[in-house]
Amino acid sequence: MISNGGSVVSGYKLYQTNVTTGGEFLVYDGTNIPTVTQVTISKVVASLSYKYRVVAINRVGTSDYSPFSLVIVASKVPKKPD
Repeated sequence: MISNGGSVVSGYKLYQTNVTTGGEFLVYDGTNIPTVTQVTISKVVASLSYKYRVVAINRVGTSDYSPFSLVIVASKVPKKPD
């Protein structure tokens, strides 16, 4: 484990893995934005499965990845009623 040198967290990065088709992508770069606790991910496809993990950032560098989230299946948002 790498020491943080006593440096406070200065941000987070969120990664999305598409369980259905493969590949991991950075979906939020919160470098130098340590107060964000929620992010809306808009580029998902209905019926595909995703999982997420984060890293913390400080002046020393980047932490290890967090464990993966539970698998989330994107659902189709219903249209507004007429």
